[in-house]
Amino acid sequence: MRIVGIMTGTSLDCVDVAVVEFFETSKFTLLASGAIPINAEFREKILAICNFTTTIKEVSQANFYLSHLYEQAVNAVLDANGIPISTIDAVAIHGQTIWHNPTAEEYAGVAIASTLQLGCGSVLSALLQKTVVSDFRSADIAIGGQGAPLVPIFDYYFLRDTAIYTIALNIGGIANITAIPPNATINNIMAYDTGAGNMLIDAYMQQFYQKDYDNDGEIAMSGVVNADMLYGLLALPYYQQPPPKSCGRELFNAEYVSAVLPANIPKCDIIRTLTELTTMTISTEINKLTSAGRVIVKGGGVNNTCMMQLLRQYIAKDIEILNSDAIGISSKYYEAIAFAFLGYLTLSDVAGNVPNVTGASQSIVLGSISRNYKR
Repeated sequence: MRIVGIMTGTSLDCVDVAVVEFFETSKFTLLASGAIPINAEFREKILAICNFTTTIKEVSQANFYLSHLYEQAVNAVLDANGIPISTIDAVAIHGQTIWHNPTAEEYAGVAIASTLQLGCGSVLSALLQKTVVSDFRSADIAIGGQGAPLVPIFDYYFLRDTAIYTIALNIGGIANITAIPPNATINNIMAYDTGAGNMLIDAYMQQFYQKDYDNDGEIAMSGVVNADMLYGLLALPYYQQPPPKSCGRELFNAEYVSAVLPANIPKCDIIRTLTELTTMTISTEINKLTSAGRVIVKGGGVNNTCMMQLLRQYIAKDIEILNSDAIGISSKYYEAIAFAFLGYLTLSDVAGNVPNVTGASQSIVLGSISRNYKR
């Protein structure tokens, strides 16, 4: 089955596209990949929505706009690589998360948990004239799960080892880990969000330096850690919360940082302290799980030299740290590939969640399937 996977994460930098061919659940080939930048105006609109300064009209417009952007991204990557769209079986989209509240709260007299990702499968299906699988998180939340993380099922199938304790580490906007013991079954793995990844660093790089990210960790390496700020950030109860757990901009935002920001702190020290927060919270969780094995890293954080150096400093010395490219899986397009795999599972009528990871009451087929075209 040949599926296009599309990922837009909390970093809001670009639309990642991966064209993947799957051979059952044991093998895949990445046929093509590419990224389409998200323009600054739309990024600001999404951030405004996430910060609750919005209207229903804005949410609706953004939902359709993103679907059109996905269409452009798919066609651009297929055209650039000479792949006819007629050879594509389906498209799988994660969508852009604008709200994630997996812990049920009272709403109109009922305990309700919810999540919302922009990007309409029905619109994209009509535009591309292809089957689209979307809305992967809702079904898991409906049966008591966190709706996240969902990539661990891909980690399990393609990273497990008979002898080595393996931890898959994704450092995107949010950082998350999947722990796969030697000879693990699907019920033996553990996965959860450790906290902020690049999201806070990127936000303050944009505010202070008008740059999308800290290139190679240069700004962080020019600063020093502010202990008061770091300890204030680490006081967030989320870090002490046991898994299953997941998080997003509803926790890690400007208000979270500004509440503990000392007066007159140099800008580079803020970037350095936020980098310390990310690496410290990741390494703390990894060291709880194992003292030997390997960590396979993917996501934008692999390109941050400061971050990678700190991880090597803080993670137990008998744990090898590898870029996922070293084992043949693109670090940049890892999650787009993983969501193509989730689409493959859905269309094969195979459950895509891992109940002991998300906390759901059972395994369930994920996603909504849109076929808005004449076959």
